[in-house]
Amino acid sequence: MNWVAIDWGTTNVRFWLMSEEGNIVSTKASPMGMNRIKKDQYEDHLLANIGEWFEPSDSIQVIACGMVGAANGWVEAMYQKVPCEPISNEKITKAPTGFPSLDVRIIPGIANYSPNHDVLRGEETQICGFLTENPDFEGVLCLPGTHTKWVEIKSGLVMGFRTFMTGELFDVLGKSSILRHSIDSNSWDENEFMSAIEVSLSKPEELTTRLFSIRAESLIGDLKTDMASARLAGLLLGSELAGSKSYWEQNRVVIIGSGQLAKNYYDGLIVTSTKSEIINSESCTLKGLIQTKNNSR
Repeated sequence: MNWVAIDWGTTNVRFWLMSEEGNIVSTKASPMGMNRIKKDQYEDHLLANIGEWFEPSDSIQVIACGMVGAANGWVEAMYQKVPCEPISNEKITKAPTGFPSLDVRIIPGIANYSPNHDVLRGEETQICGFLTENPDFEGVLCLPGTHTKWVEIKSGLVMGFRTFMTGELFDVLGKSSILRHSIDSNSWDENEFMSAIEVSLSKPEELTTRLFSIRAESLIGDLKTDMASARLAGLLLGSELAGSKSYWEQNRVVIIGSGQLAKNYYDGLIVTSTKSEIINSESCTLKGLIQTKNNSR
């Protein structure tokens, strides 16, 4: 019997119609992420997108991950506490539905209480998918994004993690701060990016003054917009790498991501003389959803 896998994020949603064997039958996407939808609209939006995949009399099984299980989502799927398996089927939450043949199960996130309070939601499914293919992996997973996660893995368990708001800071500073007058997010200078990572790694305490120097140099120096954009990204990433040193130093590192952002982290780790590899994030998400469905039988 076909079933539906969903990654319901903050800004977007991905729907996959899956066969019982775990093959993709069809896909859909929607811009109605958690930020654009109310609690009482989730079921209607879900059925509007997947309804054509089923007959009215069919039972519809759904496995979902991401912000759909947040406090502001469809229903809160309470966090697991580290150390823990990426996904525990006993912790999966059933969403309330009005459509009697619709069965929606939501994967919980993970919480870390020491040394700092921290949470992740959605990444646990990517971690599960990665470990499904790499069960003996021990080391660190880096999951780049708006809020990048550095996750320690040992014996198949999530031992701990740290979150860095690097992506959000780049967006806020580039769009809402004085630096918006100096950068062009559509252009890039690779040499400037790598140089800024080195500078920020060596002196992370100077981050805020070096950020302002981007504006100053664009006014009274010859800093071009492509160099300014790359420098901003490099300074922020270098600061993150300085803060996450205990994770990547002398550990095997795998980056779960895609596109330019994953490459930026790969290049940044080269500056630290750390080797890493990139694994596609969407593939990991789907494998995690499939593994969860298989374990629920």
